[in-house]
Amino acid sequence: AGYGIISKGKNTYLMNFGVNWLGDGQLSSSINPLMQGMFLYKRKVGEKFSYFTGATYSFVFGGGLPFPVLGFQTGNKNTSTFQVILPLVLSFKSPAVKPFGYGFHIRPDGNISFYQDNGQYGDELIMRSRAIKLGGFLSYRLSGFTFTLESNLLANRVISLSDLDNRGVFDDSLWSRDIENGLNVNLKLTYRFKSGSGQSGFTGMPGDF
Repeated sequence: AGYGIISKGKNTYLMNFGVNWLGDGQLSSSINPLMQGMFLYKRKVGEKFSYFTGATYSFVFGGGLPFPVLGFQTGNKNTSTFQVILPLVLSFKSPAVKPFGYGFHIRPDGNISFYQDNGQYGDELIMRSRAIKLGGFLSYRLSGFTFTLESNLLANRVISLSDLDNRGVFDDSLWSRDIENGLNVNLKLTYRFKSGSGQSGFTGMPGDF
């Protein structure tokens, strides 16, 4: 996965891309990579207000879907920020310039993966998952490194199985079931390389789609 940012004056362009290649060991050599990506344009219209628009192709709803992206952001790196992205992302983050940080978010979460089945459903199956993610994080920044502890509640979870010929999201699946809510905790370490130009103005990449 990777992304690029181009910033000129009040205009910022962000491109994000990735490859989904999830599957078990028996299918690892035959799985076709599933591409996903996003393009966003951001316009700063005030010291503490920006809007952005664009498009994405993503698997967060359990299948590959293209859809438009529209949203806005209040605040900047010196203040707390609030971000709304349609169809469904809400996030709040503390000022980016402080060593300690925190934030909260709600957004969709889902994926698609491939499995070899020797049972009643056939040879090769697609497993799809979708949920709503509600979570928060605490972070600490030191000399370019950022340590982040994130906790998320996965609610309204659904998984389904279908064969390779049925690439719809959750319609006509071979098997589908609601799953109990669950909690996951992640610990991340990131490093940011400094650059003399091209500051994006994004206080967090709106790339959760």
